[in-house]
Amino acid sequence: MKLFLLLLYSIVSLMSYSATNLRQPTSDSPVGRALGSSAELELALQDSAAAKPSLFIAIFSLGPNWKTDKPAHEQTYFKEHSANLKKWRAEKKIVLGARYSGKGMIIISAADEKEARALVEHDPMVMNKVFNLELYPFSPFYIGCIQ
Repeated sequence: MKLFLLLLYSIVSLMSYSATNLRQPTSDSPVGRALGSSAELELALQDSAAAKPSLFIAIFSLGPNWKTDKPAHEQTYFKEHSANLKKWRAEKKIVLGARYSGKGMIIISAADEKEARALVEHDPMVMNKVFNLELYPFSPFYIGCIQ
């Protein structure tokens, strides 16, 4: 118990010290000079947010040209589709991929919906109607951990 109280006292003391000794950087301080004016900083933050890619979810379901008598790896254009997925992973376009309820889905990182759509609509399995495609903006409200 004494150890716990000592640890708690140390944490509170450190927090109090930090809170009283921290202050906004001034324009004549090294940090202030590095940051520039608040208007410049605000503009930099807006540019950074604008450059941040958006996320989209692409859902693949079986299309009219899916051969029900063949497994996935024997479907027409399967090798080309797999090559696309490999390429998109290497380019860091795919954030996450999964299968569920007979469907496949990938979370795509792209500048905008036009870029995301161009990426997946040109997949041979989509173009040749082996897969149907649905594409939606994806806005996670909770970022967790998948391993």
